[in-house]
Amino acid sequence: MRIAICLFVLASLMAAACEAEEVVGKRPYEMDWANRVQDDHPPLVDFEDMHGWTVNTANAAASIVRTREQQLWDTYVAKFTYRATGNGPTYLIAPSQPVKIAQPFDAVSLWVYGNNWSYAPNPSTPMVSITAKFLDAQGRAVNVPLTTVTWEQ
Repeated sequence: MRIAICLFVLASLMAAACEAEEVVGKRPYEMDWANRVQDDHPPLVDFEDMHGWTVNTANAAASIVRTREQQLWDTYVAKFTYRATGNGPTYLIAPSQPVKIAQPFDAVSLWVYGNNWSYAPNPSTPMVSITAKFLDAQGRAVNVPLTTVTWEQ
């Protein structure tokens, strides 16, 4: 009986410690100032459940995890951490299954918390370019350059 009580107390303390360690960040000030509390377009992809997401790399190491360090619309966002291990690093972040797009669209929107100002480049954190990758009806890859991250915050 005493062992069971100790295990319960230990499990409770561990659960409380895990919850206490979770950092919940703030939403971007631009969204708060504009009183944008809900996305104006329902997302095709969110990060509330990241089961099966992968990161494939070349000349690099990277991870993607669900976090609350930054806030946007729902509870979770994805945190992508990366570093080059050689020349010309590349990263491909992918959901567990391809996302079917059932209707025409004219925008891809995402919020990126950057890590490098263009006017004061940091050689230890090179700027990264973001490209969306689609497969057309014939299964051919179509890459759409979105931006180069040139900001912090």
